[in-house]
Amino acid sequence: GVRAQMYDYIEVIEPGALTEADISDVLLTVNHNLNSIPLARSKGGQPGETMQLSVDNYNCRVTAQLDVENNPQARALHSAVARGDITGMSFMFHVKEDSWERESDVLVRHIQKIDKIIDVSAVTIPAYPSTSISARSAGFSDSPEDVQEQRKKAEKLELEKMRLKYLYR
Repeated sequence: GVRAQMYDYIEVIEPGALTEADISDVLLTVNHNLNSIPLARSKGGQPGETMQLSVDNYNCRVTAQLDVENNPQARALHSAVARGDITGMSFMFHVKEDSWERESDVLVRHIQKIDKIIDVSAVTIPAYPSTSISARSAGFSDSPEDVQEQRKKAEKLELEKMRLKYLYR
């Protein structure tokens, strides 16, 4: 697996660690700032959610609908991503199952199971360079009835291929 250098140890998130994680309430933040207003929120597929998450053995994919019209922070994030000033993602989580080992003089933490994802975050400096984020505008339909409604919608920020701290290729 791909390793990330944390403060004083190396972290490895094992394949399948996210498959049983609770993703019923996850915030979208910038640099894990939980003190600021969330820019989107996943509610496990419930009505009113503004972010969708899906996980498999190797990835967590995120699509968020940002309110760039009414939220200056959302507009700033969309701009920073579109310009390429922010290119990485990260996430905050509770660990259910892990193990530690020493390799030479280095401590390595293997995370086998993640219990809950707290937030997904656009980050200035990602721990794992394999994460990515990109921006696009919401598409418009050609049918006249839909156009007016769609124009009211905020731009959509799609956080594609968010390979949360593990990428095996």
